[in-house]
Formats: sequence, C-alpha cells, structure tokens
Amino acid sequence: MMRKLTLICAIMAAVSLAMTSCSSLRTGSREENSHATVAPEIVSYNELTMDLDPTGVTYTIDISTHEGKLKLDKISLAEAQQLALVECLMKYNCATLFNPQYTHLKKGKDILRVTVYGFPARYKRVNTEADTEVETVEEKHIDGDREVTTQKTTTRQRTEARKPRPKRKR
Repeated sequence: MMRKLTLICAIMAAVSLAMTSCSSLRTGSREENSHATVAPEIVSYNELTMDLDPTGVTYTIDISTHEGKLKLDKISLAEAQQLALVECLMKYNCATLFNPQYTHLKKGKDILRVTVYGFPARYKRVNTEADTEVETVEEKHIDGDREVTTQKTTTRQRTEARKPRPKRKR
C-alpha cells in the first residue's frame, strides 16, 4: 500500500512539473535591423481592370517633421503602416499599392519612421461613348381608343468586332 502511494505521488509530481515547466522559444532572425523589415505582402490585381505602374513609389512618415510627430504619436506599428499605405495611395492617386513592403525604425516603444514601397495600380479608364452602344426601340400599339408608345432603351458593352475603327489621317 505504501509503495502504491509513493508511486502515485511521484507520478503526480512528474506530471505537474511537465505541465508547469518553462520552455524557451526563439523565433525570427538574428541579423542586425531584421526587426525593421516586414515581409512583402502579395496582393493580386486584375490586369483587365487595372493598370500597374512599372516604377515603384515610396512614402515615408517621419517624426522629424511636426506633422509626422503628430501622426506617429501613440499608435501601434500596424496602425502606422496602414496610415503610411493610405497616405501613399492618396499622394500618388492610385486605387491600391501592389506588393507593398514596409520598413520601420523604432526606439523603445516609440516609432520614429515608417516607410512603404510598392507599385501603384490604377483602375483603367473606360471610354464609355466608344465602348458602349445604346439601342432604343419604340413600340406603338392601340389600347382601347388611344395609341400608346413605349420606348425601351438597352445599353451594352461593344465587343471588339463591333467597335468602330479609328479614322486614319492621310
């Protein structure tokens, strides 16, 4: 009986030690300034509806300016990156930034600088007059004593075969 009790206590002690033991987990890179770079995010775009600019753009928010100090004061890194992305989109007048890459500089908990780099993508402009055709059909019928006219208007995209060819200058 005493042996069983000792064995049970030893097993319980081993289980409790296994459940409460510390484990060290190391993640990330050990290179200098590796904390300042975020892996690029792949964002897809539809090349049928968007034009991708072949030259990349960069936008930086820095605390060296008064405006930058106000923007980066007491916000998280994710919020600062999102702010840099939105302001980059506004500055370069684009719908999205393809493959945005972020870098940042921190001192303690304070964010000193956030930079976003990517390729601006804009929606293609559609020439609505040349690319659409409007068809209006009038139907006349007699309803009792009076004549009734009904108009139906249909708007559709022109296919490549139906588009008028541009006039050439000679």
